[in-house]
Amino acid sequence: MNKEIKTSAKLNDSEIKKVSGGFWGSVPDNLSPIPFSEMIGGPLKAVIEAQARASKSSWEFIKEVGISK
Repeated sequence: MNKEIKTSAKLNDSEIKKVSGGFWGSVPDNLSPIPFSEMIGGPLKAVIEAQARASKSSWEFIKEVGISK
């Protein structure tokens, strides 16, 4: 049985720290050495370049086969 708990209560920083065992307050410090720009930027750039090549290939095919003058 999956029951969703709905609440509109907001926790302040000290309550969050108490509930998380102090972990949440150290998250920014723990994540700062991770090179997110490289982890996300590299694959994103590769996807964009691949899409550009695919679009160019599609356009070349359409010009050769699909468009008659």
